[in-house]
Amino acid sequence: GQPTKFTMGSGVVVPAHGYKLLWCDQQVGQGHDHIAVKLAAGEAFVIYAPDGTMIDGVSFGTPTTDVSFARLPDGIGEFAACATGTCGATNGDTCAAGVR
Repeated sequence: GQPTKFTMGSGVVVPAHGYKLLWCDQQVGQGHDHIAVKLAAGEAFVIYAPDGTMIDGVSFGTPTTDVSFARLPDGIGEFAACATGTCGATNGDTCAAGVR
């Protein structure tokens, strides 16, 4: 992987037990939540700490437009595709467990 492919600004914070919506759409002019990369088939999205330690990540096949991924249950389970983005809230029952 490339831990420094994109560096998020210092204003991006995810509080303990919090949630963060990130857009991989190359439209950084829309704000801190938009990342200057687009994802392609077979790639992975990985978050690293400033010291290079991997915090979390997910790899996937062919990306689908406007699909959200979340951990089920929140923060600890496997990644799942979500029918609807949960935008800063608990994932609830809008995700289909096991779908990638």
